[in-house]
Amino acid sequence: MAATRMNQFRRTLPCFLMLAGSLVAQNGQWISAYNHPISTGFVSPFNAFNLAVIPGVGANPNDVVIAWDSQFQPPPASPPVPWPQRFTVGNPESRKFANFTVTVPLGPSSEFYGDLFCSGHCWLPDGRLFVAGGNTQYGVTGSYFAGSRFAGIWDPAAPRGAPNFGWDFSLARTGKVLRLMRWYPTVTLISRNLVMVSGGSERSPDPGPASRGPNRARTTYAVFDLFAGDWVRDPANPAQNMLFSSPFHYNPPLPNPTATLDASPCFDEYPRLHLLSNNRVFLSGQWQESAFVVDAASPTGYYWADNMWSLSSFPDNPLSAAASVLVPNVGNVAGLEDEIMAIGGSNWTFGVVVGTSQRILAGSGTGPQSPPLSPLGMNVTPGNQVPQWNPLSVEQMVRPRMVGNAVLGPDGDIVMIGGSSAHYWQSQPNPELVTEVWNRANGWTADATQSSPRMYHSTAGLLPSGRMVSAGGDVRTFDWEVYEPGYMRRGTPPRWAGTWAGSGRIALNWNTSYDVAVATGSPSVARVVLMRACSTTHHSDMDQRYVELATTTVSSTMVRIMTPTAPNGGSATNSVKALPGYYLMFLVTSGGAASTGRWVYLP
Repeated sequence: MAATRMNQFRRTLPCFLMLAGSLVAQNGQWISAYNHPISTGFVSPFNAFNLAVIPGVGANPNDVVIAWDSQFQPPPASPPVPWPQRFTVGNPESRKFANFTVTVPLGPSSEFYGDLFCSGHCWLPDGRLFVAGGNTQYGVTGSYFAGSRFAGIWDPAAPRGAPNFGWDFSLARTGKVLRLMRWYPTVTLISRNLVMVSGGSERSPDPGPASRGPNRARTTYAVFDLFAGDWVRDPANPAQNMLFSSPFHYNPPLPNPTATLDASPCFDEYPRLHLLSNNRVFLSGQWQESAFVVDAASPTGYYWADNMWSLSSFPDNPLSAAASVLVPNVGNVAGLEDEIMAIGGSNWTFGVVVGTSQRILAGSGTGPQSPPLSPLGMNVTPGNQVPQWNPLSVEQMVRPRMVGNAVLGPDGDIVMIGGSSAHYWQSQPNPELVTEVWNRANGWTADATQSSPRMYHSTAGLLPSGRMVSAGGDVRTFDWEVYEPGYMRRGTPPRWAGTWAGSGRIALNWNTSYDVAVATGSPSVARVVLMRACSTTHHSDMDQRYVELATTTVSSTMVRIMTPTAPNGGSATNSVKALPGYYLMFLVTSGGAASTGRWVYLP
């Protein structure tokens, strides 16, 4: 396709943009890596395995991110002994962090919840972080990892002197926890009041086919109702949480009433889930090439599943260890509301990364094969009952990679950070240090090279300044890096003015017009976009969302915006453009230069 041919041409030349008669470099740049600061009682190196960018509600203005690491200690003695959980809150740009340790409590009857390593999390509409699942046994000290039934909430607005600094463990103490142990679950906000906790494993690695039945976490999901303050209960047994089952995916073709069932579970570990504009949650894969749709709007249970198929045109499991994002719809083009891109990945055969001559992101331990696996684009239009992968959107990346972090930029680009071209547990995993940037016009281009390998267990996210943070990973794990994207280097960026230039959040209403003040001398603003606060672990961030607002230029110092229509609690007839909660608002010029972010709130 044309974008691929343009990619091949652009890789041979430096990337430049003409602005105001001058030649301005578009490439981003990495700021030098630095080690995480160590403090008293926090003496061993810290690894940011889980990371979330804090909405504009923190008690301290320097609280920009929260991150936590692993425990890596033997299973507890009998009776269970609570584990300490280390976490840090701070600013990767100023390099200032405050380190904390809390103890995840035992539950009723001394139930052991372990720690928060390999948990899932998402931001709630009120600016608190919902965390579920985790780890109660490490494979490095036993034969397998074991999941946790933990559920808890962290409040960034709590004062630092408060007990446990904002961690609310009341759900764990009272037994309002997951019905199943879940290790590697995905946590997704699917409506104003519903949180979906999907997949994961009760124990991993799976000891064999006989365990497929008992290991129910891989094929089920649970739902937490924020209004009720509890999990949706099983009508047949109100003492237990309702387990909503995902069917095993079908062998093609579909729709076909005689299609046979594949023995592979649908969700598995850290499934990639996206809330679409038609109030459905779409699974773009993880270990399996499958699609799964959950209706978040049905008045009778609001959960149904269909549209399962195997991607027969692609070899084996191309979406394993791939990143997945909702592609920014720059310009609000009709028909592109729900375009999903799965980026990178690998193939698996009996637990070993293998290659083919077609689409492959990892070799057999000796390096990548050619050609590299391309990202796979998916377009799911509202009302389409059988979404299909669109082969016309398949493009090649500059470098093959798996377990990379895909971060959305306010200019509409997708930035791919880290990953490796062979599996992370191989002796030579071949980290990919070259950052790549994708946009719809030019496809994939190589960008700046970072210092530290960022492979499995790495994290990345968009910061309020417009820069991006990269941390964690299984090689050189104890440092932080900050990336300055190209949109910060494309000439003079627009600047906020008036009350919009202040600090703190700005409360907005749905479907309402606002006049946004722009500083005198700023370039003309072409777009105003909202970016949802990130929440990432294991190269997975289901909170990311790019929302472009309708705008009208009032004057050189004023642009009028219209906020999205309210999601109406998940109405099946009302398109969902944004869920309630906190967003970073950015001003963007026609040349792609972006302002700093401004925290806003939609109720």
